[in-house]
Amino acid sequence: MLGTRKVVPGEDRRHGVTVAAQAQPDRWWFGLGRPTRPIEAGEGRPDGARAQTTQGYLWAFTADEAQRSVWWGTVSNAVGGGIATLAGDFAGSGLGVPVQPWDDPDNVTCEFASSYNAVHDVPPTQDIVGDVVPVQVWQHDIASGTSVERTPDAQQCPDFDRLAGLRAAGSIGVNEVQVRPAHRCSCALGGSRGPGLVLSC
Repeated sequence: MLGTRKVVPGEDRRHGVTVAAQAQPDRWWFGLGRPTRPIEAGEGRPDGARAQTTQGYLWAFTADEAQRSVWWGTVSNAVGGGIATLAGDFAGSGLGVPVQPWDDPDNVTCEFASSYNAVHDVPPTQDIVGDVVPVQVWQHDIASGTSVERTPDAQQCPDFDRLAGLRAAGSIGVNEVQVRPAHRCSCALGGSRGPGLVLSC
């Protein structure tokens, strides 16, 4: 209907809940076991490709009152990664966990050990945990309503691309936010005059 704003999943206008930021499709997927590639701004859909959203799960979350910002870290492809991570526990209990690849275009696709990244040892994949991709860090400015990606690059934090998830976050000082990765990593970004991020274990 013209003039009607689309309702975003998670919004509840009756109770004043609006979605400030939402994960967007970030890669082209070409089929089970095939390589993917990032979606470039303004790019049309390549033949045989489907847009995928890999950063749809928020795991670490904190508020920075000094900057009036909300920070979060992601876990990528939480369904496939979660099932693969728990597969050993379920197998030990006698309960089977499906780790065979499946493709459901309307819901979720899980490739497990058959993913291109797992077969070619592209971090952070490991064995059957083949659906994970490097995580992201975001800062949302409450006043302006804008979100900025603050994911460190390889120069700022060389091992960041090996992280499968950012488990916890907390505000520890003026313009400084701490995010706890699920794996060992240590680096600091920013300073007391700008957006800051400390990653450590």
